[in-house]
Amino acid sequence: MPKKRAIENECALACPTAAIPRAETPDTTHEINMAGVRLRYGKLIGWRCRWGCSGMLKATGGNKTIPITDEEPTNEELLEYKAQMDVWQLREQNKSYAGLVPYCGKCLGVCPVRRASHPFKGQ
Repeated sequence: MPKKRAIENECALACPTAAIPRAETPDTTHEINMAGVRLRYGKLIGWRCRWGCSGMLKATGGNKTIPITDEEPTNEELLEYKAQMDVWQLREQNKSYAGLVPYCGKCLGVCPVRRASHPFKGQ
């Protein structure tokens, strides 16, 4: 029987766009078994994550903050928000990887699933 591990919330706390819900309900979490440890993690809200990974917030490495909306924007609205981005930042994005360079990834740096599969000494 796999060991049960307490729900980890570091990824949700690290996310500057609230793309990973902090509330832990069956609708907001997934559960996996990794290396004999059962872990739960938050379901990703894709459009909020893309907001940060697109560099639309200073907190994710963007040059200026475009305030994130409460509801998922339509494609047309998203283009309007992206038009507000810093021109120099857009130029840099287009020079590297066709603009696909992620600006965030803070959740990956604190991922409890990574720690469960590759535990550090002393944890």
